[in-house]
Amino acid sequence: MTIEIHILTYNEQVMLPFTIQHYRRMFGNPKIVVHDNGSKDETIMLAKLAGCEVVPFHTDGMNDTMQSRVKSDAAMNATADWVLCIDCDEECMITTYDLQDLEDRGINVVHFEGWDIFDQVTKPEDITVPMGCRSPGYYKPVLLRTGTFSTIEFGAGAHNLERLIPMEGKSTNMSIHEYKLLHYKHWSDKWVINRSAELGARQSSENLQKGHSGHLLLPANAHQEWFDNHYKSREVIHDKRIKVC
Repeated sequence: MTIEIHILTYNEQVMLPFTIQHYRRMFGNPKIVVHDNGSKDETIMLAKLAGCEVVPFHTDGMNDTMQSRVKSDAAMNATADWVLCIDCDEECMITTYDLQDLEDRGINVVHFEGWDIFDQVTKPEDITVPMGCRSPGYYKPVLLRTGTFSTIEFGAGAHNLERLIPMEGKSTNMSIHEYKLLHYKHWSDKWVINRSAELGARQSSENLQKGHSGHLLLPANAHQEWFDNHYKSREVIHDKRIKVC
């Protein structure tokens, strides 16, 4: 089984190496395409050094509608057996061996169970035992079998599929919450506060009008309170023993 992984980025020099390493551990040497939205740090350089294909796209600030369109187009045009469309802080706990199992069962959409990571480390690589809280907003259908759908349209943030139309003679067969998606936004309180401020400052007029990603505009004390409350109630994220490449 082959897979293409499409990652959206903006100033992700901290997260991108960690994310690339994760997916190479899960899949060996998958094709990784970085869709960059005008990064001003070393994101593009790091992506190229890691052997990723880089595709730039441009928006007037952070625009969830356009970002979802990029993911939809990537899913529709993928040529590998499977395609995964994610943000740079999303790590799906699934491997090549799982893809073969899904193939054998006729599954063509994987809807992940979302968990927010909560920790206090200096960099995400320092996390040895993932701990966090369930995150219903990150229950996402972001892994699809190519060649089975005539239309794939993700909603804002790819939190849902607004339109998914199987090809003639095909049907939609979804795996629901068998696998986990770990969301690495809260690996330290300092990180989430600073990152939210950075992204909040570049919200597009369309995002502001539609209320997309409005949580990024919350003040620092609100992010700190959210972090503290969830940090206290976090738990070890148990997963099935996965066999990695």
